[in-house]
Amino acid sequence: MRTLTDDERQPDSTMLEAAVDWQVSLEAGRMSAADRDAFERWHDADPRHAQAWRRVTGVLQQPITVVQELNGPSHGQLLAARKALLHKRRRQMLRGALVLAGTAGGGLMALDRARPISQMLADLSTGTGERRSFDLPDGSHVMLDARSAVDLDISGAHRQISLRAGGLIARVHAQAASALAIGTSYGTLRSASGRVMAAHHGDSVRVVALDGPVSVSAADGSQATLQSSQGVRLTRRGLQPLSGDPTALASWQTGMLSVDNAPLEDVVQALQAYYVGVLRVAPAARRLPVFGVFALDDPEQAIQAVSASLGLRTRRLGWLISIDVPEKNT
Repeated sequence: MRTLTDDERQPDSTMLEAAVDWQVSLEAGRMSAADRDAFERWHDADPRHAQAWRRVTGVLQQPITVVQELNGPSHGQLLAARKALLHKRRRQMLRGALVLAGTAGGGLMALDRARPISQMLADLSTGTGERRSFDLPDGSHVMLDARSAVDLDISGAHRQISLRAGGLIARVHAQAASALAIGTSYGTLRSASGRVMAAHHGDSVRVVALDGPVSVSAADGSQATLQSSQGVRLTRRGLQPLSGDPTALASWQTGMLSVDNAPLEDVVQALQAYYVGVLRVAPAARRLPVFGVFALDDPEQAIQAVSASLGLRTRRLGWLISIDVPEKNT
């Protein structure tokens, strides 16, 4: 019997979409006996189906019996997560920018929140809440996440991208002469062909080989070669492992944020690139674990969904949204 590779053990996009569809059915109302049987058959047919279900619902252990007994939208976390998935994008960036512009010194702040001022001279860039794809002169293709910027140095056999801010996914056009180099503040990665993700995360850059091998060299001289679905963190201290499923870090390419035991502060950091205002998390809540799949294009609804699943409270003051633990009754 053939042994499955690490990539084959992970749920693909079709499986994740099926899990989302089942969640919609649950939220819509009562499931018939036939529906419950169909769900069980789907869930048990492949271990990756169960993994897709856990990832979408944000529940590490969700017994099938609970699903069978679920009568409509009574499960708070399922409901909150699905609302974040289904909710239509509210285009509030302009409104938020106008609010910022109305405050003292807010005009410059509003401009920066809509599109980073420091990245305006980059060869390619995106603004808040914007994902965009670009064709490169060498035949490669790059997608930029929100608030991202790169510089290009492509001429003949020389092919280099410099990631200045944010994140990218590159689909590298194979050339016999050279691999495509992607430079970052903490090191360089090279890919001769295939797809690779690189994204800033605090004081590090996350690198994931999505398709094909990727060689990674840190500033301290340490090196590694990543195979498909493997990832690593580039830091000032060299290479460090990535926890969880590295490929989930690239879910932003489809407008989703997929997290499995990620600290709340990481989730908020990802959503901040899609929100024109300011998101603030109280220190007491920053390390709380978050599970689930959330829609990046509706960051406010995603924040509400995350907060509801963790029992936190949110407060809004103009363009500022703060997240905090509930006040204790005295």
